[in-house]
Amino acid sequence: MKRDANPIHAWLRSLVPAGSAFLLLLWVSMPADHGAAAHAESAAIQATPDTPRRTILWMTIDGIRPDYIGRAETPTLDRMAQEGAYSTQFVPIYPSLTFPSHVSKATGTKVREHGVPGNSFIDAETGRLHRYPWNPELLGAEPIWTTAQRQGVRVAVYDWPLSHSQEGEHATDYHGERYIRGLSDAQRLEQLFGVWENDLRAREDEEERRDPLRLLMGYMVGPDSLGHEHGPDAQPPIDKLSEVDGLLRAALTRALQLFEHTRQGNDELIVLLTTDHGMSEVHTLVNINYLADLEGVHNVETVTSGNTGHIFIQDPDGELGDRDRRAMVRELVQRINRHDFARAFPRDEAPEHWQINHPTRTGDVYINLKQGYTFSSRPRGVTGPARELGGPLGMHGYDPRETDEMNGIMVVWRYPGTIGGVDLGRVHATQLHATVAQWLDIEPAETARPEPVRVQPRLRRR
Repeated sequence: MKRDANPIHAWLRSLVPAGSAFLLLLWVSMPADHGAAAHAESAAIQATPDTPRRTILWMTIDGIRPDYIGRAETPTLDRMAQEGAYSTQFVPIYPSLTFPSHVSKATGTKVREHGVPGNSFIDAETGRLHRYPWNPELLGAEPIWTTAQRQGVRVAVYDWPLSHSQEGEHATDYHGERYIRGLSDAQRLEQLFGVWENDLRAREDEEERRDPLRLLMGYMVGPDSLGHEHGPDAQPPIDKLSEVDGLLRAALTRALQLFEHTRQGNDELIVLLTTDHGMSEVHTLVNINYLADLEGVHNVETVTSGNTGHIFIQDPDGELGDRDRRAMVRELVQRINRHDFARAFPRDEAPEHWQINHPTRTGDVYINLKQGYTFSSRPRGVTGPARELGGPLGMHGYDPRETDEMNGIMVVWRYPGTIGGVDLGRVHATQLHATVAQWLDIEPAETARPEPVRVQPRLRRR
């Protein structure tokens, strides 16, 4: 088959609706020479004397394991990777759970610092249980949306964990008030693109126009929930990813239209797609109360997320001395570690690379279940078969150092121009805060991991 000499032109032609003169003009105006330069020494997309003003569209898609791409029909993702830069070794933090992972991507930190150890967690300082929290005041580290807004970059962020109901001087221009369960991914995208369009209209009515939005962040459930329900080797999450790819195709078309509306000089649009974790098959459910033999024990509280568990010792009257508390912790650890599928640690003795020991939100006893096991209240004993008990049949949260199945994907795509299909290799989630800050030509937060992702561009501009 004869290939178009300019693959981006061919792709944009396929995106153009019949009779759409605007996008037709858009693709004709794109540079004709793509990827002709040889690989040079690795260098980031970074500031130069003629640094372009960049708009960043960062979309996170929950629960994409890299092998899903080869099993699903994903022409949009494939094209973006071929023309941009990509990683199929995108490494989440531990625990590789949705809320901790998203917070780490946004803040460039791990649990010890940002303070979100699970999708649900207890804060011993306040005694409150937080389930799927939304309040950004719970963040112990600054997210990129605040970092950008604080430095004069206008931001819209929708449905990113802990981005809702922002208040204060550096609240973003646009954000959701609450996460609304049950919305489709198309509806979630519409929230973001709707405010982008409305903001452009508002600028047209202003005598002195504000800068356009330059950081837009959105969330899609993607294949995650179906991966939990059916397991990662089943067909439903694969079919869902193909559906998501179609939404991305439409979203990219719309993003190009909106970007062109305010584009000046050498402005650039960078589309960043990331996931938060992979998925692994579950065969056994574990009940934390039976695991730690807590039946009848009244001075403890437990909370679990996926394969991770926390036990907090309650002492409201201050009757337990340090010695008694340490003895109780050791006893609980010994009970749990009798089971070869579980590993329990006193808070400050968990593996250092996990950085899980937050002083008030990590339990006195921290539990990690091995791959294939996850916590559930369904077993009437220590364990039970996942399939017979109704699942989940897929889970994440496991240590990425111990299983590549927790890895995800990342794609960077740039307009106008191309990067050239660069394989970025291993990329860590905590690098993204600094990466986006660099693209926006702002300073990252002081707490963020300082090394941005290195991208090797193969780009000749007009």
